Amino acid sequence: MQRIRLRYTKRGRLRFTSHRDFQRAFERALRRAEVPMAYSAGFTPHPKVSYANAAPTGTGSEAEYLEIALTEARDPDRLRELLDESLPTGLDITEAVEARTSGLADRLTASVWELRLDGVTPEDARRAVDAFNAAETVEVQRRTKNGMRTFDARGAVAGLEAHSPGSEASAPADGAHGPQADRPTDQPCAILRLVVRHVTPAVRPDDVLSGLRAVAALWLTGVLLARELVLLVMVGILRRHGYPPPQVNFLGKAATFNLMYAFPLLLLSDASGWIASLGAIFGWAFAGWGTTLYWWAGVLYVVQVRRLVTADTMAD
Repeated sequence: MQRIRLRYTKRGRLRFTSHRDFQRAFERALRRAEVPMAYSAGFTPHPKVSYANAAPTGTGSEAEYLEIALTEARDPDRLRELLDESLPTGLDITEAVEARTSGLADRLTASVWELRLDGVTPEDARRAVDAFNAAETVEVQRRTKNGMRTFDARGAVAGLEAHSPGSEASAPADGAHGPQADRPTDQPCAILRLVVRHVTPAVRPDDVLSGLRAVAALWLTGVLLARELVLLVMVGILRRHGYPPPQVNFLGKAATFNLMYAFPLLLLSDASGWIASLGAIFGWAFAGWGTTLYWWAGVLYVVQVRRLVTADTMAD
């Protein structure tokens, strides 16, 4: 029995085909190419085809792998040509070799992903990537059939970089058409190049994106805490001069109002679909306004404290 390993792609509109759709198309291609397939035993024999780590539906792929078993020896290059001619354009067989070792899935240890982030500037993406790479662990949550599960997304990431569209580093491999060719736009966007190890539990690209959103929000927390530290120092100075803490002004109330709306909307952005997109847009808008007003109110508090201390000093 001869075993042949094939590398195939999913490009263009055919990236929206499910794994089961590809299986049916590939089995038809085997019959059209008159490949002498080996079949499983039992009441419902099936062709012996082993698939490894199929990409999610809607994701273009340049390197997916499968292995077939033949009852008769065939030239791998000629077999590749016959199968490629029997498949629709977009599902392309790019390489075929004779398998001389077992365990195809075990030999695939990592995957390289390229992600397009519309509406995100390359500078913002680089800051989030730097924070993600600097973290020892980045815990994310994913809903499974057994409920919500928390796991570390950082440990599975072997490499993560952010690039601008059209840069040499973001050019698709093997001359393939990248996402920009599918949907050109004038909006800012960033390209992430991600290398994920195949570990258990499996870490998916959307898990890494959730981790990036989590670490990107840390700057917001840091900015707010820094303002609180400044106010803590001001309160200490006022107490030393016998003054009570400053009264909350209108800007402070407006900042709190914005931030109270921002955080639930940012949590909503971890979902999927148009609701997540709206949550991200309005969440970061409220967060930006709230943070600006929060610090503006803090500056007014500092000015107020300075005037009181100055007046107290002059009176002495």
